[in-house]
Amino acid sequence: MSVTDTLNSLLQKLLPAINLALPTIIKTEGLDPLATVVSGSDTLGKINLGICKASAKASYSITNMTGLSGMVVNSLTLLTVASSDNLSNVTGTLSYAVSDGTTLSAKVSGKIKAGCGGISDSESISGTVSAKGVTGTGTATFAADLTGTGCLTKVVLDDLSLNYSDVDVHIDGLGVFNEFLAPLVDAIDDLFGKYIKNSLSGVVEKALDDLLDDEMPFCLS
Repeated sequence: MSVTDTLNSLLQKLLPAINLALPTIIKTEGLDPLATVVSGSDTLGKINLGICKASAKASYSITNMTGLSGMVVNSLTLLTVASSDNLSNVTGTLSYAVSDGTTLSAKVSGKIKAGCGGISDSESISGTVSAKGVTGTGTATFAADLTGTGCLTKVVLDDLSLNYSDVDVHIDGLGVFNEFLAPLVDAIDDLFGKYIKNSLSGVVEKALDDLLDDEMPFCLS
């Protein structure tokens, strides 16, 4: 086989091996459920407390996220191969795509409060947030030893970018602060969306890198 054919055969064999081990490593590393996700705070507007108007301030946390173990690697695609004169050290790049066929679901908790003129009021925040259609793409570098049957000796992922199709937020109710329900939902929607695109990308990439380290060297035989 040519160098390209051997590398493609290695990637074709590696893909199911990754997906077989991925749910276990995600759970082992404490990512499903993920206890601490992200927190935020906002001033949502003014509320009339009778003798004065006060700022309604909300602080909230997203915790206990489940569903990340539904992540799978959909493809590993060879992009470039460096000079292959030395078959014991073939290097190059590849692309990969991931998706989560389940829904990422988490709890929302916190408090909204306001006070002025010696009076104050507060209500607990309780609810859920979920995200569907989580997908991502990234690139990687690899090294291989093709002097025998062919082995990948190192794969390092880079630049994983996650996105989602929909985020849904449900808050049980805010009592006297119910007029601020819509802006609170918008704030939590924005916070969770940014977490998926930014922080969660790094979390998933690290889990995949740890898995690949465990699999190396990965050989055709």
